[in-house]
Amino acid sequence: MCFIKVSNPLTEDPNDKLCKVRMLTTYIRMKCIKLYKPHQNVSIDERMVRKKGKYAFRQYIRDKPTKWGMKLWILADSLSGYTYDFDIYLGKQDNGPFGLACGVVMKLTKSISRQGYRLFFDNFYTSVQLLKDLWFIGIGACGTVLRTRKGFPNAIKDVKNFEKKSKRGDMRWIRDGQLLTVQWRDNKTISLMSTIHDANDSVTAKRRTKTNGQFENLTVNQPTIVHDYNKYMGGVDKSDQLINKYNVLRKTNKYWKTIFFHMLDIARVNSYILFQDWRDKNKDVPELKRPTRYGQLNFTEELIRELGDIGIDDPVPIASKPSVHFKHAMDPQFMDKRGNCKLCYSNEKIVRRTSVKCKVCDVFVCFQKERNCLSQYHKLL
Repeated sequence: MCFIKVSNPLTEDPNDKLCKVRMLTTYIRMKCIKLYKPHQNVSIDERMVRKKGKYAFRQYIRDKPTKWGMKLWILADSLSGYTYDFDIYLGKQDNGPFGLACGVVMKLTKSISRQGYRLFFDNFYTSVQLLKDLWFIGIGACGTVLRTRKGFPNAIKDVKNFEKKSKRGDMRWIRDGQLLTVQWRDNKTISLMSTIHDANDSVTAKRRTKTNGQFENLTVNQPTIVHDYNKYMGGVDKSDQLINKYNVLRKTNKYWKTIFFHMLDIARVNSYILFQDWRDKNKDVPELKRPTRYGQLNFTEELIRELGDIGIDDPVPIASKPSVHFKHAMDPQFMDKRGNCKLCYSNEKIVRRTSVKCKVCDVFVCFQKERNCLSQYHKLL
């Protein structure tokens, strides 16, 4: 741990909060983008990496399983959970005229613009202006939205009146050009905005309701916009599950080492997804044959064996017991006068007289066949 270094101390920028790992994060990010082509549906969400120490960009999010730590903005493939792009939140900065959420989304989507992608996010990001800006650069988007958001249609803000006159499964919608706003009543009314859906498309959904003290199954119409949001919003959550299952994070006082370990986790999980994808596309290649239940743990073990040049039948390497190295040379001498053994009194509070003294340490220590305090004392130095 003490020998891990990622940057050159002579060329670090003191104004950069990530100067210790900037080279590594930039390299991993560019490799993630270069080596994979996401499926059509992608999602953006935040990720918390556990680190509760004191550093400038520590965050607290009450509703997250990991409440204290550093926050990363993640763009992930909704189908595989591949971390395609990311950005570490370093605190308040200039995000343009439309705020933090809009700035984050526009930054992470630069590499997928004008390619027909469909982007999903939650109500922290969704705004009328953002959806229009994404449509302008060729990205369709969908997300839940708060009724208090600027630009939300006034005609459907009265939710209480809608709930009084409707039943479970009912919906209402309003369209402004390409922008569609939908409200659908389930247990409660939810609002969504989209530039990629049609208000008339729907699927059936099964619900369980209680009537007169008895539970019964109920089939309701669910707008396709709600179905797609539930299906494709979980890309970042899937990525988090893959990473946290076998993460290499270690306790450390240095915040940048936590980032270093998380970069290893991103690289490892993305490599696993790439390998599985390559196997699916090349099923006839003998070298890619693996057991039916070949999971992330098997891949990680195989990766470690390859990096460490460890054969499948080789024993697990175990570190040998280190040899004892004293801090300085001993110079024991027999003295004319006897003194109290330093170690015996320190450990047992027993006064034992001895004529052996280390001239370097200037202490008396026992040096006998049954009690070698001379060697034990110097091991503790």
